[in-house]
Amino acid sequence: HRAVLSAASSVLLTRFSGHFGDAQTGQIGAGSAESASVRALVEFLYLGRCTVALDELAALWMLADYWGVAPLMAAVEKLWGELGVVRSLHALSGMDTESTVPQQWMQTIIGVVTSGFESAAMILQPNTGATGAAPEGPFTSLTKDDAWRFLRDLNKLLGEMSSSATARLRNWLAADAFLAFAVESFVVAALREGGSHEEGRRLYAREFREWLGPAMVVRVVERLAAAGGLVDEETGTVWPWLSWTCGGGLHFAALWDVYMLLLAIEARRVAASWESGQSQPPIWLPAGAPPPPGLPEELERRFAFALVSAALQSECGAKQWEELFFDPSMPPRAPALARSWTVMARLFRRQKVPIPLGFSARAVHRLLLEAFAVPEPGGDQREETPSVAVRVRGPTIIAGVYVRSGPTSFIRPGVAVAGGTGLVLRRTPRIGQNAIGLAWRGVAPKALREAVAEWKIQRECDDPEVDTPLAVALDEATEPTMIKAWWWICGRGSTFKPASSISVDVEAISEQEASSCADTVLAWVQAGGSMKELEEVAATAANCEKPAASTTPRGAAGAPRA
Repeated sequence: HRAVLSAASSVLLTRFSGHFGDAQTGQIGAGSAESASVRALVEFLYLGRCTVALDELAALWMLADYWGVAPLMAAVEKLWGELGVVRSLHALSGMDTESTVPQQWMQTIIGVVTSGFESAAMILQPNTGATGAAPEGPFTSLTKDDAWRFLRDLNKLLGEMSSSATARLRNWLAADAFLAFAVESFVVAALREGGSHEEGRRLYAREFREWLGPAMVVRVVERLAAAGGLVDEETGTVWPWLSWTCGGGLHFAALWDVYMLLLAIEARRVAASWESGQSQPPIWLPAGAPPPPGLPEELERRFAFALVSAALQSECGAKQWEELFFDPSMPPRAPALARSWTVMARLFRRQKVPIPLGFSARAVHRLLLEAFAVPEPGGDQREETPSVAVRVRGPTIIAGVYVRSGPTSFIRPGVAVAGGTGLVLRRTPRIGQNAIGLAWRGVAPKALREAVAEWKIQRECDDPEVDTPLAVALDEATEPTMIKAWWWICGRGSTFKPASSISVDVEAISEQEASSCADTVLAWVQAGGSMKELEEVAATAANCEKPAASTTPRGAAGAPRA
């Protein structure tokens, strides 16, 4: 064996023929090499060939260099130039950016990969035909089918790759600007073209976004939005690639960055549309008010679910979610943030998900409020209207606790107003058989004509349909806590003015309703949560006119009590 090894390596010949310890013990150290590399090298020394995984090529070359096996080094270097794009990327996943592999060989591999992505991006451009010339590199010509096949092979490779190998590839994107731009351009072209091609859906795989990393995802979104905005002007629908932005694979902070970027882009589009007269503000928006923030409805819904998913994946994400939600500057600018708590509350109430790790007592309290403020879809009337009482916040004359007296009516007991009577909060239809839709002075006529129902606060002795209420909201919600429209307050001359300070929150729920979440809260306590802190937060909220979590958006719950 010494003769075989010495014949293949001058280093081993020296170590076996002198006064080195190797000559005495017959053992050779392999440094930090993995067993797979050592096995492949020994196989090559005895047989003149070896089998090795592509991501182990770099490690094999470094061991061959360490032991001075020149023929194996030459064989690996020759193979590197013949791998093709996907296999070269696989080989690159086994190298650190500070690898001892010679720079010229690493640059050869990077050049092959970069050129391949450039070629695929070029042929997928909308202004190219079915075929096109590719730049110099691994492809001499390319069809769109070839480009989608390349994406399929790439997706398969990433799906089979370990997290450490994916991280090394992501590091290469950060280290080589030309490679990063080529990959970025390919993703942009594939997303733009992929909306009409089923192979384009492979870009939605979680492992693909994990490889790109947050910074590149943001750049891809910026380039796509700059090229065509968020909405297809011909059809009026959002571009298909937008669903890619809120898929899996991004941690919470990165997902939030993408969402805020899209909000800013959409705000600029809406402002320009209003200014040019192409569209008009919503009828319920008071004159002169700024445009309401938000993305198209379907996209807001997707981001709400994505935020919940990202928050549940890590304790860090849950804490970031909580901090954003309780930041007073966030809710007015981020509809999906408020909606994500509603989504989480529904899942929580159905016992589909646990309380996220890292949630404080304040956040758990708010989650409980949301869980019982949101009517459950379906079920009987009791399930759809869990509130036993609601709290109206706003001007003193109407503020207070209203106890349910019927399916869509609540009475404020024990407090009389002018005329010696109490107040009632009730829903009345404006459209339908026997319905009377009166025109309230000061409210936009178009809003009045299109309103299906309205919620009114008026004296108990008043006629439910024709007497002027103290406050009114044109909203068809069946629960007052779900009213999203503006409230209007009656002023001098029976003229109504917008009253943004008015809101309706859940004040009390039944013990039967509350018991459904007891086990989940106990599990949170067993995981490190504090029941004492939760009780203190609830007590503080119940004793305040406005709860500590009053930074939640309009329509969120108040302080329900069992």
